[in-house]
Amino acid sequence: MNENLQDSLKSMSTEQLLEIWTQRDHDDGSADTLGFVLDLLLLRGVEIPQPARTKSRKKSGSPSFSLPSKSNSSLRGSSFGKTEIRFPKGGFMQHGRFEFKDQDDLLDYLTNTFQLPSKEGSRWRISRKGKYQRVDEKDNPIFTFGDPIVDLITNRHGITVIKGEVYDVRDSALRMDGFRGGVHTIDLSSYIDDIKRVQLAKAVLEPRDFALLECTPEVVAFASRNPSVLNFYASGGAHMKFRAWRTNLGFYWSMGAEIETWNSLFSTARIDSKYGVFGGSSNTCNVLHRDFDTDSTDDYMDEWEAGSLFSTVPDGHRSHCTAFWKGMTKSGDVSKGECGAWNG
Repeated sequence: MNENLQDSLKSMSTEQLLEIWTQRDHDDGSADTLGFVLDLLLLRGVEIPQPARTKSRKKSGSPSFSLPSKSNSSLRGSSFGKTEIRFPKGGFMQHGRFEFKDQDDLLDYLTNTFQLPSKEGSRWRISRKGKYQRVDEKDNPIFTFGDPIVDLITNRHGITVIKGEVYDVRDSALRMDGFRGGVHTIDLSSYIDDIKRVQLAKAVLEPRDFALLECTPEVVAFASRNPSVLNFYASGGAHMKFRAWRTNLGFYWSMGAEIETWNSLFSTARIDSKYGVFGGSSNTCNVLHRDFDTDSTDDYMDEWEAGSLFSTVPDGHRSHCTAFWKGMTKSGDVSKGECGAWNG
């Protein structure tokens, strides 16, 4: 997007910017413009409304496909190069191959399985809807990363073997931000009130990790200081979390954001993300790519990018999450990485 257009958008009123945001369709090729409009609205402190339902994203024109292992998931590629992985209620999957001749063999397996761009250096755009659990051959629950790609290419112990070299992916993930939400065997429903009380006490008495954003009879909200997590607790024991992650296992990296709920479903949810790389010697990042995804009547959704050893890893990302949940619209930004400021 050129500077003249940026200057023109900056000079518009908030009402004009909102009209662009709510009426334009992201599939018309103007994603960069809309991303810039979103940034301007966020800088002005505007609560971002859900976009009008306009043109279909043409999922019906993209045939579905399936994992090579036993699973009840459905996969679909979009016309603009994104893969959606959807799990129904009670979602599950088994692991597939976990031994590969070399990095090229692994890359071929992933790009063919998930219908991802196979060009060297390509970054992959992916979203997952619904919670799931990894299971063994007898359908017993086993360790689950929450990343369907990693869960496919590691054995039950979290091991991947490439060219005879053993990678303890589980151990690596424990040392970084490698675990994701949306896993059936991590059910916080019975502990929500206890967790809320602990976070509230810490946020009020020792506000080093979490800041208290809201405390009313209807909802209590906290933001982590990182700032990668937003937690919302509603009356009746319902919990919603916005969370950003960023992990790099060497042969595979991923980063993005997720919206997850317990004891309730969100009516609608949306994640708008931008991924960036350093523009110079400072920690200011230039926007490398923007993306978004939506979901409805669900308890988990995410929006993420990933890649292999041969692709460029963004230096950071920021995601704006919005959800209509328990009769309330809640939104906020979560981020991960080294981007201290953004150019664009």
